[in-house]
Amino acid sequence: MPPLSVPARRWSSPWRSALVCRGARSTAAVWSWKGMKGMDNPTILIIDDHRPVGMLLENVLRLHGYGVLYAETGKEGLELACREAPALILLDIMMPEMDGFHVCEALKADERTRDIPVVFISARGEAPAVDRSKAVGGAGFIHKPFKSQQIIEVLDGLLRSRDSS
Repeated sequence: MPPLSVPARRWSSPWRSALVCRGARSTAAVWSWKGMKGMDNPTILIIDDHRPVGMLLENVLRLHGYGVLYAETGKEGLELACREAPALILLDIMMPEMDGFHVCEALKADERTRDIPVVFISARGEAPAVDRSKAVGGAGFIHKPFKSQQIIEVLDGLLRSRDSS
Protein backbone atom coordinates (compact mmCIF):
# COMPACT_ATOMS: atom_id res chain seq x y z
CA MET A 1 0.00 0.00 0.00
CA PRO A 2 1.46 3.41 -0.93
CA PRO A 3 2.15 5.93 1.82
CA LEU A 4 -0.60 8.33 2.75
CA SER A 5 -0.69 11.37 0.52
CA VAL A 6 -2.33 13.69 3.03
CA PRO A 7 0.25 16.00 4.64
CA ALA A 8 0.63 16.04 8.40
CA ARG A 9 -1.61 18.52 10.15
CA ARG A 10 -2.07 19.38 13.77
CA TRP A 11 -5.34 18.74 15.55
CA SER A 12 -6.88 21.52 17.54
CA SER A 13 -6.53 20.37 21.13
CA PRO A 14 -4.81 21.34 24.36
CA TRP A 15 -2.17 18.79 23.38
CA ARG A 16 -1.73 20.14 19.85
CA SER A 17 2.02 20.51 20.20
CA ALA A 18 2.27 16.76 20.70
CA LEU A 19 -0.68 15.32 18.79
CA VAL A 20 -0.15 15.00 15.05
CA CYS A 21 -2.65 13.72 12.52
CA ARG A 22 -0.70 12.08 9.73
CA GLY A 23 -3.73 11.93 7.49
CA ALA A 24 -5.86 9.08 6.24
CA ARG A 25 -8.13 7.91 3.52
CA SER A 26 -11.89 8.34 3.71
CA THR A 27 -13.05 8.94 7.28
CA ALA A 28 -10.27 7.23 9.23
CA ALA A 29 -7.66 9.27 11.02
CA VAL A 30 -4.23 8.23 12.19
CA TRP A 31 -3.31 9.87 15.46
CA SER A 32 0.19 9.63 16.85
CA TRP A 33 1.15 10.69 20.29
CA LYS A 34 4.65 12.12 20.41
CA GLY A 35 5.77 11.34 23.93
CA MET A 36 8.70 12.71 25.87
CA LYS A 37 12.16 12.14 24.40
CA GLY A 38 13.65 8.79 25.23
CA MET A 39 10.34 7.22 26.23
CA ASP A 40 9.11 4.16 24.42
CA ASN A 41 5.33 4.57 24.27
CA PRO A 42 3.45 1.53 22.97
CA THR A 43 0.99 2.30 20.19
CA ILE A 44 -2.61 1.10 20.47
CA LEU A 45 -4.87 0.75 17.43
CA ILE A 46 -8.55 1.52 18.09
CA ILE A 47 -11.00 0.08 15.55
CA ASP A 48 -14.50 1.39 16.27
CA ASP A 49 -17.12 2.80 13.93
CA HIS A 50 -18.56 5.03 16.64
CA ARG A 51 -16.32 8.12 16.60
CA PRO A 52 -17.24 9.42 20.10
CA VAL A 53 -16.11 6.11 21.63
CA GLY A 54 -12.91 6.25 19.58
CA MET A 55 -12.22 9.80 20.74
CA LEU A 56 -12.89 8.88 24.37
CA LEU A 57 -10.52 5.92 24.17
CA GLU A 58 -7.94 8.04 22.37
CA ASN A 59 -8.00 10.65 25.15
CA VAL A 60 -7.74 8.05 27.92
CA LEU A 61 -4.86 6.25 26.23
CA ARG A 62 -3.02 9.43 25.31
CA LEU A 63 -3.23 10.73 28.88
CA HIS A 64 -1.63 7.48 30.06
CA GLY A 65 1.27 7.80 27.62
CA TYR A 66 0.15 5.46 24.85
CA GLY A 67 0.45 6.23 21.16
CA VAL A 68 -2.88 6.00 19.36
CA LEU A 69 -4.00 4.95 15.88
CA TYR A 70 -7.69 5.03 14.96
CA ALA A 71 -9.76 3.41 12.22
CA GLU A 72 -13.52 3.57 11.75
CA THR A 73 -13.91 0.39 9.69
CA GLY A 74 -12.54 -3.13 9.86
CA LYS A 75 -10.87 -2.78 6.48
CA GLU A 76 -9.09 0.43 7.47
CA GLY A 77 -8.08 -1.20 10.76
CA LEU A 78 -6.54 -4.17 8.95
CA GLU A 79 -4.56 -1.84 6.68
CA LEU A 80 -3.29 0.19 9.64
CA ALA A 81 -2.39 -2.90 11.65
CA CYS A 82 -0.29 -4.27 8.78
CA ARG A 83 1.39 -0.93 8.07
CA GLU A 84 1.95 0.37 11.61
CA ALA A 85 2.32 -2.84 13.71
CA PRO A 86 0.67 -1.56 16.92
CA ALA A 87 1.46 -3.12 20.29
CA LEU A 88 -2.23 -3.91 20.90
CA ILE A 89 -5.61 -3.52 19.18
CA LEU A 90 -8.89 -2.41 20.81
CA LEU A 91 -11.65 -3.74 18.56
CA ASP A 92 -15.39 -3.13 18.52
CA ILE A 93 -17.55 -6.12 17.58
CA MET A 94 -20.55 -4.47 15.92
CA MET A 95 -19.36 -2.59 12.84
CA PRO A 96 -20.80 -2.29 9.33
CA GLU A 97 -19.34 -4.31 6.44
CA MET A 98 -16.88 -6.35 8.54
CA ASP A 99 -17.61 -7.13 12.18
CA GLY A 100 -14.92 -7.36 14.84
CA PHE A 101 -14.86 -11.16 14.81
CA HIS A 102 -14.00 -11.21 11.10
CA VAL A 103 -11.39 -8.50 11.60
CA CYS A 104 -9.75 -10.53 14.38
CA GLU A 105 -9.79 -13.68 12.24
CA ALA A 106 -8.06 -11.77 9.42
CA LEU A 107 -5.48 -10.34 11.85
CA LYS A 108 -4.68 -13.80 13.24
CA ALA A 109 -4.41 -15.28 9.71
CA ASP A 110 -1.76 -12.73 8.66
CA GLU A 111 1.76 -13.47 9.91
CA ARG A 112 2.50 -9.73 10.18
CA THR A 113 -0.31 -9.20 12.71
CA ARG A 114 -0.97 -12.60 14.28
CA ASP A 115 1.00 -11.86 17.46
CA ILE A 116 -0.70 -8.53 18.18
CA PRO A 117 -3.06 -8.94 21.17
CA VAL A 118 -6.67 -8.02 20.37
CA VAL A 119 -9.03 -6.79 23.09
CA PHE A 120 -12.69 -6.67 22.14
CA ILE A 121 -14.80 -3.77 23.39
CA SER A 122 -18.53 -4.17 23.01
CA ALA A 123 -21.96 -3.62 24.49
CA ARG A 124 -22.62 -7.25 23.52
CA GLY A 125 -21.56 -8.77 26.81
CA GLU A 126 -23.49 -12.01 26.64
CA ALA A 127 -21.59 -15.27 26.98
CA PRO A 128 -21.74 -16.26 23.26
CA ALA A 129 -20.00 -13.01 22.25
CA VAL A 130 -17.30 -13.44 24.90
CA ASP A 131 -16.81 -17.09 23.92
CA ARG A 132 -16.57 -16.25 20.22
CA SER A 133 -14.05 -13.48 20.93
CA LYS A 134 -11.82 -16.09 22.61
CA ALA A 135 -12.37 -18.56 19.78
CA VAL A 136 -11.19 -16.10 17.11
CA GLY A 137 -8.03 -15.24 19.07
CA GLY A 138 -9.04 -12.35 21.30
CA ALA A 139 -6.82 -11.71 24.31
CA GLY A 140 -9.51 -9.92 26.31
CA PHE A 141 -13.04 -8.53 26.40
CA ILE A 142 -14.21 -5.24 27.90
CA HIS A 143 -17.92 -4.50 28.27
CA LYS A 144 -19.38 -1.12 27.33
CA PRO A 145 -19.91 1.05 29.22
CA PHE A 146 -16.43 0.84 30.65
CA LYS A 147 -14.35 2.79 33.13
CA SER A 148 -11.14 4.42 32.00
CA GLN A 149 -9.12 2.66 34.68
CA GLN A 150 -10.44 -0.70 33.50
CA ILE A 151 -9.07 -0.04 29.99
CA ILE A 152 -5.65 0.94 31.34
CA GLU A 153 -5.44 -2.06 33.69
CA VAL A 154 -6.26 -4.52 30.89
CA LEU A 155 -3.81 -2.91 28.46
CA ASP A 156 -0.99 -2.61 31.00
CA GLY A 157 -1.47 -6.25 32.03
CA LEU A 158 -1.48 -7.59 28.48
CA LEU A 159 1.49 -5.49 27.38
CA ARG A 160 3.48 -6.43 30.49
CA SER A 161 2.82 -10.14 29.95
CA ARG A 162 3.69 -9.79 26.24
CA ASP A 163 6.99 -8.04 27.06
CA SER A 164 7.97 -10.69 29.61
CA SER A 165 7.42 -13.61 27.19
